[in-house]
Amino acid sequence: MDGIVLIGQSDMISRRFRFLYLPSLIFFWVQACSPEIQKIDTEEDAYQKITFDLTGIDEQGLIGPPDGKVLIAYIFRIPHERSKRREVVSIDPSLRVFKRNGEDHYTCIGEGGNPVLLMRIARLPYIKKIDRFYGE
Repeated sequence: MDGIVLIGQSDMISRRFRFLYLPSLIFFWVQACSPEIQKIDTEEDAYQKITFDLTGIDEQGLIGPPDGKVLIAYIFRIPHERSKRREVVSIDPSLRVFKRNGEDHYTCIGEGGNPVLLMRIARLPYIKKIDRFYGE
């Protein structure tokens, strides 16, 4: 058996799948650097995105005196991407999300936003601001 080298089964398997190592490494690196996996904003950053006072809002999203509380409504925009739309709707299923012709973003309107829910939305890196909504 001079000149014949036998390759063990485990060595053959590792050689066979070696070509997958670099593409897999590149794939996971790209995923880690993807804008989809951005750093979530800090609590202070998120708080600054909300343009109205949260202190009077109760946990049901109501504001006002005890005998005349009203539901608070809010509005914000998100990029026109399905994944972002699904993400915000998973936080607040009652959101109305729509896109007008010619716009490159979704407009989202919610009602009954309590401070915890509003902060969860504001912490998303693609949310620029959340305004109180009084209707049109």
